[in-house]
Amino acid sequence: MVATSKTCRRCGKIKSLTDYYVHPQMGDGRLNICKECKRSDTREYIATHKEQVRKYEKSRACLPHRIKARKHYATTKAGKEALARARAKYALRYPGKRQAHIKVGNAIRDGRLTKAPCEVCGSTIKVHGHHDDYSRPLDVVWLCPTHHKERHGIL
Repeated sequence: MVATSKTCRRCGKIKSLTDYYVHPQMGDGRLNICKECKRSDTREYIATHKEQVRKYEKSRACLPHRIKARKHYATTKAGKEALARARAKYALRYPGKRQAHIKVGNAIRDGRLTKAPCEVCGSTIKVHGHHDDYSRPLDVVWLCPTHHKERHGIL
């Protein structure tokens, strides 16, 4: 006879097998902790090991198959909709920054502002206008993507 339920080792409740993650090394093919308890354990671990988890996730994000998957997702309808939602959320969250970005874009378009090479390395490829003060929107420092991230402490 095949069991359709089991008892969670953590909470002690009897639950359906669908309430447990598949785990091929377990006798019945399911983990002995229910999904709800496992999620709780995971949240607790992440909360207590933030730096380690952040470092691990950052290393995973750089894996070639993940980069490829993100690029592919960006070309799909769902990816484009997600990007539009993110941009709208950013504009609502940081209206001053968004206005500064718009003013720089308009000034470049109108010829009042000209992109210059990166002030650190001299690169002219995909140069960004960096604002040290968003209240002065046309006062920008031109930086390549690498040095721009460096300025923000991302690298």
